[in-house]
Amino acid sequence: MATLTVYSNTGGDGEVDGTASTSWSTIRDATTGTANSSNTEANLTCSKDGSNYNITRLFFPFDTSSLPAGATITAATLSLYESIVNTVSHAENQSIVIVESTQAAGDALVNNDYDNFNTTELATRLALADVIVDDYNDFALNAAGLAMINKTGYTKFCVRLSKDFDNSAPTTSWDTIYFHTADKGTTYRPRLVITYTLAGVGGYAFFM
Repeated sequence: MATLTVYSNTGGDGEVDGTASTSWSTIRDATTGTANSSNTEANLTCSKDGSNYNITRLFFPFDTSSLPAGATITAATLSLYESIVNTVSHAENQSIVIVESTQAAGDALVNNDYDNFNTTELATRLALADVIVDDYNDFALNAAGLAMINKTGYTKFCVRLSKDFDNSAPTTSWDTIYFHTADKGTTYRPRLVITYTLAGVGGYAFFM
């Protein structure tokens, strides 16, 4: 059994902010936002501030092309480090939802990536109230998550809050959480740990 640990790409990870709107459907269904891949923190938001709705989605691509072609992936965990600088707000009792990102490039994040994601959940939701502050929060990937790991390129994740994902308009201000990005440095980078096996010659299992 072998393990591969990879970290998110500094050019491709970060946040894409929707343009604040008094219309929930306008901001949630928008096709473009404002991308920011250079900050050391990414702000995950789904809230109502006064009369305006606010949504921010996070994107974390990982170069997993070093996985052997014949690898059988048995487990994987996505870990995101919560920033103590900006503590968690959870007035709406929301949860964190992990889905697959379909952003255009693993090494870049652009405005049009705002709606570039699939809708299958890849891990158990984590309630904002249960987030560990100033530490890694782990998301063990389910079968769908393991199946989408890319052995020849980038494995890409999008992180959303549950009211955004469930299409349930928030009523209070600032349900939000900040996670460190790859720009923060080696101690805090988003990471993906993949466990796999390799089939051996003659029916024997080969372990690394």
